[in-house]
Amino acid sequence: QKEDIEDCWPSLLNGRLRRALGEARELEEFRLHTTLINDPYDDDDGDGLPSQIPLQSIMPVEEWPNLRHFELSGFLVSRYDIVSFLAALPKSIRSIELSMLGFLDEDGGGWYSALEDIRQSIRENALWEERDVISTPKLKIGLPLVNDEIGRNIWIEKEVSEFIYGEGKFLSCKVVVVMFHLGLVPRRIHLIRILDVHM
Repeated sequence: QKEDIEDCWPSLLNGRLRRALGEARELEEFRLHTTLINDPYDDDDGDGLPSQIPLQSIMPVEEWPNLRHFELSGFLVSRYDIVSFLAALPKSIRSIELSMLGFLDEDGGGWYSALEDIRQSIRENALWEERDVISTPKLKIGLPLVNDEIGRNIWIEKEVSEFIYGEGKFLSCKVVVVMFHLGLVPRRIHLIRILDVHM
């Protein structure tokens, strides 16, 4: 319930969680899942909820020099905060999984714009500079199915990698559902019609 979320939110704001996590200096894997965002595409999910909390105000990544895997799900974020947070992750990071995120950016670009920002930051050497192929982090994103099914989501890694690191374009991707969720297919077109045409 939204009332429960609002009551629990101060636990992320008072600094205690960050201080506690900061003591785990040998941490190699970190996973944080919340139920704040049940459907990132539902415009009503953010009504009455607190505004975005910067990710680094919760997670002291500067204290985790050995971190290899980072996972975040069900959070309210902005594109700028996602990029700046990814840039702050230690050089030890090898895999990142982001899922069911609700974007608060006013332009409504969501994941597609976020990946564009990540891609541009990589090209400008502002993100993960001087990394060879082996040490470059793998990024996986998770999206909900159009019709909610408990325990089932869409997971995208190969296409994301081709897009942010290479010359891959979502428009040529065979996974039509990916295109739909990333805003490259108009939402007014019913998913079944898209699958009939392209699959």
